[in-house]
Amino acid sequence: MDYGGIFMDPANFYHVSLLKGQLDETVEAKYVDYLVNHPQGIYYIGYPGRLKDLPEVFKSRQTIRFLASVRMLAEYKSYKKYSQPVLQWLEDNKSPDGNWAFDTKAKDNIYLPLSDSWRKAETRIADSTAFVKYCILPLA
Repeated sequence: MDYGGIFMDPANFYHVSLLKGQLDETVEAKYVDYLVNHPQGIYYIGYPGRLKDLPEVFKSRQTIRFLASVRMLAEYKSYKKYSQPVLQWLEDNKSPDGNWAFDTKAKDNIYLPLSDSWRKAETRIADSTAFVKYCILPLA
């Protein structure tokens, strides 16, 4: 779409938020495929790559942004066919006690931390686990 010389890419946070549940099955499948393969991910989320490519380092800030994008896509029925590698990757990065833990450098003050402080490892782990579970909830 072109508005006054500005191209409005449909891989924009606002479009992705507003279009869920509004597209017929065929169009939604093509839209989700477009989003998953878009070279810059979802605009405004800040994951710098295609959403079919998993982040290289799990405990990083990039993973936080990747999972925020997954959360948005998970609300589209058509995303289920792309979700298995993500769910397996999360399972592979789960600690033996069933939790996830991001590094303190991963906090971005947008999605994490959820708590007031990450000074205690238990708080950081609880926040990390809650965030991951929230992001994959629609996929369960």
